Amino acid sequence: MPMRMITAILVFSCLAGCGGRYGRNLPEDRSDYVAWIQANASLNRVGPEIQRLDVLVGVWTYTETLTPWPGAEPEISHGRMTFAREYGGRWITARITDDGNPNDAIATMLLGYSVPQRRYITAEFGAFSTAPLVGEGVEASGRSGTFGIDFEMSMPDPIEHDRRILVRRRIELQPDGHVLITDYRSGWNGTLVPFSTCRLVRCKLPPA
Repeated sequence: MPMRMITAILVFSCLAGCGGRYGRNLPEDRSDYVAWIQANASLNRVGPEIQRLDVLVGVWTYTETLTPWPGAEPEISHGRMTFAREYGGRWITARITDDGNPNDAIATMLLGYSVPQRRYITAEFGAFSTAPLVGEGVEASGRSGTFGIDFEMSMPDPIEHDRRILVRRRIELQPDGHVLITDYRSGWNGTLVPFSTCRLVRCKLPPA
């Protein structure tokens, strides 16, 4: 099947989801289809929301401090995240590698912005599970000069299969140029307890 046809089908499918479940009220002939796609073209635009994340593009080193369970000794790891704009600029991808094995990705992260939903979208999948973490987020208020996104994320519970693990993630672009990614779990009395903090520092370019 030609790539142009595949692209048209995918775009049509994505936009169709905006009209209702299972493609309700879809165009039924070519002229209606073309008019409908043109009328909804703005839903597929590359807007300022995703462009705000352009500062991530490049290579970063990271230090992550992870507390697997309350009271456990923190585990510290180091590695790299390589961010790139892809798919016509609509998505930012991150390849995450560990210093112990820099040639193999331990995880891949996606960041995007859904215009119909008015939400940031994220997904992360890798060596940690056969199930991905997926979530939606909105801009978060922060200190002056800080841009952040609060994501609500979930994945199937590997132990209790009829339940889901819920995680809140905040990604903050700090005024001094570094990035802070913090994951929270539920604590007592509805509180949120940070269990993973990942600090990213942009790699310096080698001398010319």
